This record gives sequence, structure tokens and C-alpha cells, in this order.
Amino acid sequence: MSRMTASAPPDQDERPLAMANDRRVVVGLVAAIWVGLGGLLWLVMLGEEGAVRATLLASTIVGTAALTAHAVIAVHSRRALGPWRWPVMALVLGLLGWLSHLALMRLGMVQSLIQDLVNMTVVTGVALAISQAWSGHRARQDLTREAALRASAEARLAEGRLRPTGLMPVKVGHGERMVDPALVSHVEAEGNFSTLHLATGSVFVSEALKDMVLRLEPYGFVRVHKSHAVNAEWIVERRRDAVVLRSGISLPVGRAYRT
Repeated sequence: MSRMTASAPPDQDERPLAMANDRRVVVGLVAAIWVGLGGLLWLVMLGEEGAVRATLLASTIVGTAALTAHAVIAVHSRRALGPWRWPVMALVLGLLGWLSHLALMRLGMVQSLIQDLVNMTVVTGVALAISQAWSGHRARQDLTREAALRASAEARLAEGRLRPTGLMPVKVGHGERMVDPALVSHVEAEGNFSTLHLATGSVFVSEALKDMVLRLEPYGFVRVHKSHAVNAEWIVERRRDAVVLRSGISLPVGRAYRT
């Protein structure tokens, strides 16, 4: 299980600075690519179309291409669609490609619908391939980070500074209760409080989730959602948008925690 410790938007204050900066860099690069393509297309059209018309055509072509590409990528990321994901992607691509064709015809660019759809498919395919390559890069980063964390945990265990088992005090009402973290499957946020879900029941704790995560991290807990942290030892299956615990419970994985 990869370590994922940033909170999902819109809780920007809980997101680690490194991940926030990383997202800004990616968004900036993507925007620069589309603007660069628009500028190149404008220069190509400038000699034949004139400045105003070249600007309209270039902005329309690049704008509709960007809209289509990102819409298809968004659909592709919806694993919940199951076998309907690819038909929906084709439908989105065809619909936006047709709207792009209509917009270009209104601007006087006469071209067949088939040609416009082919062009849009190629651009979208390239954008989707880049998106998948970036996702693979992030997954490799997470694996490297996970290996480093595991090595660090093993070193701490060898030094006697990490207890894989043992009781931990938690605040319950005005008192405390001793809980074995190994028996906790996951922790759920309840406003400014939390609920520990154990194999034998649940415990309502007078501590916020972010505070509980800090205390439970040495025991192998990772945050997968702004409202959930899980015991990595309990995970039997990990999907892009969910994790399944050995108790049979499926918990969502927040967008900011996905690989």
C-alpha cells in the first residue's frame, strides 16, 4: 500500500506542500503545452488568414481539442463505469468532435466531419497516452516511497523504537481507553472526532482524524481519504478509487491519494 498523506480538495490546508507544488507544476506544464500549440497554429495560419481570423481559428481548434482530450481522460479515470467506460469515451469524443466541427464551419473552415473526428481522435489519443505515462511515473514514485518507508520502519523496529503490536491510549470522553492498533481496521472522521473500527466493534474517540493518523502512522496506518485512514495490514485489495479490507469493507480513495 503506497503512502498517501495529502488531503483531497478542497481541504488545501491539509495537503502537504510538496504534493500541492507538484500539482501546480503539472497544471502549469499542461497549460503551457496547450498555449504553445495554439501559438504555433496561430503562426502557421497568420500568413494566409490574417491576425484576427488566425486568432479565432487557432483558439477554437486548440480550445475544443483541449476540452475533448480532458473530458475523455476524465471518463477514462472513472473505473466505476466498468465495461461502459470505453463506449462512454467514444460517445464523448464523437459528441465534442461534432461540436468542434460545427464551430469551425461557422468560422469558415470547410472540412469534412470525418477529418475533424480523426484529428480530434489523434490529439485525444496523444493526450491520453501522456496522462497514462504520468500516472505510471507517479505509481513508480509511490513504490519507491513505500520501499523507503518500509526500510525505515524495519530499521526503527530493529532499534526497538517501533512496536508492531501493543496497546495505545486514546481519548474517550473525559477519560482514556487502551486500544491495540493491530485490531483496528480503519479510522473514520466524525467532524472534530474520530471512530476507530475494530474487529470487535467501534470506539468513538475525542481526537480529530489528522491527529489520530499522526499517532497511528508508526503502526502502519495510511490516509486514503479526507475522512478515512486504514491499517495497511488489513488491506487485501487496492483499486485506483477504493481499498478493500479483509473484513469485507470497501473504503473510497480520495482523488489526491490516487496514483
